Amino acid sequence: MADSCLVPGGEPAESVTRYAIGNGHAASLRNHVIRGVAFLMLLFALAGCGPFFDQQNLQDRADQPAGVLGEGRAVAQTFVAHCDGLSAIDLQLAVYPGVATSKGSLYAALVPGPTAGSRGSFFPPLGNTRMISSARFVEADLRPNEWIRLSFPPIQRSADQRYTLFVWTDDRRPSSATVWASGRVGGTGGDRRFVDGSAAPGSLVYRAYCDESPGQVASEAQATIERSGALWPVELVLCIMPGLALASLLADRDDDPAAFLGLAVGWSVLLAPLSLILATPVRLGGGVAIPLIGAGLAVTWWRRPGLRLGACSLVGLASAIVAMGIRVVDAKGLVAPMWVDPVQHSYVAQLILSVRGVPSTYGPILPGQIFDYHFGFQTIAAYGSWLSGASVADAVLATGQILDALICLAMYRFARDLTGSALAGAVASVLVAMVTTQPAYYVSWGRYPELAGLVALPAAADALRNVIRPPSSRTRIRAVLLPLIVARSRQDPWFSSTRAWRSSLPVWASRSRSPTRWPIEALDPSPRGWSPLA
Repeated sequence: MADSCLVPGGEPAESVTRYAIGNGHAASLRNHVIRGVAFLMLLFALAGCGPFFDQQNLQDRADQPAGVLGEGRAVAQTFVAHCDGLSAIDLQLAVYPGVATSKGSLYAALVPGPTAGSRGSFFPPLGNTRMISSARFVEADLRPNEWIRLSFPPIQRSADQRYTLFVWTDDRRPSSATVWASGRVGGTGGDRRFVDGSAAPGSLVYRAYCDESPGQVASEAQATIERSGALWPVELVLCIMPGLALASLLADRDDDPAAFLGLAVGWSVLLAPLSLILATPVRLGGGVAIPLIGAGLAVTWWRRPGLRLGACSLVGLASAIVAMGIRVVDAKGLVAPMWVDPVQHSYVAQLILSVRGVPSTYGPILPGQIFDYHFGFQTIAAYGSWLSGASVADAVLATGQILDALICLAMYRFARDLTGSALAGAVASVLVAMVTTQPAYYVSWGRYPELAGLVALPAAADALRNVIRPPSSRTRIRAVLLPLIVARSRQDPWFSSTRAWRSSLPVWASRSRSPTRWPIEALDPSPRGWSPLA
């Protein structure tokens, strides 16, 4: 297996010559890549990825200037840090368009404790010995709406401590620059906004950051997992185990563990809605997950795929493990999935649990509207919520973040199958795990069903690629499963499945005449693809 990092298992090593490089050169390149990846992972583990937002001090809804500065005036904001290691504060600048650009400087400062009393005690002179940090910005260089940062050494025991943030200028006339504020969204826990010493409604627009130690980050991540009981382990099992059965049946002499699991994850995503469709008449609901997991374990034990761990496969698996840790850290402290999309996904998952199958309508909010929304990702979340007893909102977050890590295995499989090189799969998995903004950014707006589709892509591509191979039991299984992939998100599964199967009949017929002929139009699920057979 010396060349397992370049050629999928079972292929002769001589096939690497088509890449126009010698085996020795390829092996050297492989070793350099593996060492580089290992170094990057070690560097990440040691350096971390902070500082992190203090999520209770993240206010960025600007709707009004905080107040005119200059002539000795200042604005301020009190807040309580909710994490140790407070190390930076961001402020968003506002510039008055009708005021000539000032020639002075804008100052920002942080002092411990609340402020009270007269204007003299409110305004912080630069010589204040209690000042934690201050920063000076030349007003002529400031641009509207840009963010400025006040940085300082991490305050090790900042959690639950109150601080005051000051902003002022040294101009002797009204300044052109100030900072943004929100007049409608206030602080929490008694936090106050001040304008020239007097309390004002709302809050400054600011962001607080904490540079936490690895131990603190690990503790908060563990608390996020433990908050939902057994939900995260259950969802991890649901995202891998069901697909192991099909991966074991369809694996053609493939001994690469990362590629095998990448296929299993994809089939797990695809099998969840298909199982819900089939079980809807008997209303099993979340209980369908139990036989799915059992079938995955039983078939894998029966088949016992002969897997051999190579260097590139190890990189793919390590990338998924590292990504899992990162995704949990990304979700630490969240009480629910972020943005508006998860509200819809949580509602659909709750509908699935309520009707114990595929809903026929949108329930209480739209009782007269036929349910025609995709429900693959929501089914996995519903299964996990049913098995663990956690809320559907927690299940949506956990399922999304777990898929966001397991996509490393899916991309390993896809890149390896696409290029014929396991080295390409290893590089793809590392990029997805630690380098690229996507898919980690999905946590910011919760569009997890799109992520689930990307995770399922390698399994669907594998079925599509293998359906044109010479007839065998495995290719027939794929030919049956492929139309189900097309039909999995339809409201009327029986009609769409029948239509998709009929549309795939020409593929079977063409393969029987010529294994190399593949009429793409035969897979068209629209009526024009199967009307000649009607």
